[in-house]
Amino acid sequence: VGRAALGSNVVGSNNSAFGYLALISNTTGIQNTAVGSNSLVYNTIGAYNVGVGYGSLQFNTTGASNVAIGAYSLYYNTVGTRNTAVGYAALYTNNSGGANSAFGLESLYSNTSGQFNTAVGFESLRQNATGGNNSAFGSYALRNNISGGGNVAIGMGSLQTVNANNNTSVGYSALNANTANANSAFGYKSLFTNTTGTLNSAFGYKALFLNTTGQANNAF
Repeated sequence: VGRAALGSNVVGSNNSAFGYLALISNTTGIQNTAVGSNSLVYNTIGAYNVGVGYGSLQFNTTGASNVAIGAYSLYYNTVGTRNTAVGYAALYTNNSGGANSAFGLESLYSNTSGQFNTAVGFESLRQNATGGNNSAFGSYALRNNISGGGNVAIGMGSLQTVNANNNTSVGYSALNANTANANSAFGYKSLFTNTTGTLNSAFGYKALFLNTTGQANNAF
């Protein structure tokens, strides 16, 4: 339904296209659903994809089993598989990354090849490009992480600056300025000013708040 929708389809089956140019390049891909102008425009053999919203999965060619809901969600994805993006421009620049989940406006926006990331909240994991196995829950959580992996951030602004590995942060702005590995912070602004200190554990309201480079500290 719509001008040029599924215009190039040859043997592809069980596809649904609604909107201008939706699935126009599809040739053999099967069981794809495109709703919205420019949705899944360049898909050729990719299968089992769902794109809902203007430009959703627009540049996907062979990627399969992706779900994109929201304008420009998974916009530049080409070969990435098993991604879920819900929200405006979620997973926008993802190209080959797989098994990522992004919920929220511009969540995982800059991801290109990172895998197994989960971002829930406005701009959560926004700058992540290649980092993998990260979990961010809350607006701006892990926002500026680029290549760090194995981080868990729960709370608005939690681990916002990090570009490191294996940190756990629970609480508003906990570990906010951190760039080091293997820290744990639980509580409002705990380890807030920590930058390069490692192996620290902080539990409670503003615990280890002023620590910057100190290592192997425990605060309860």
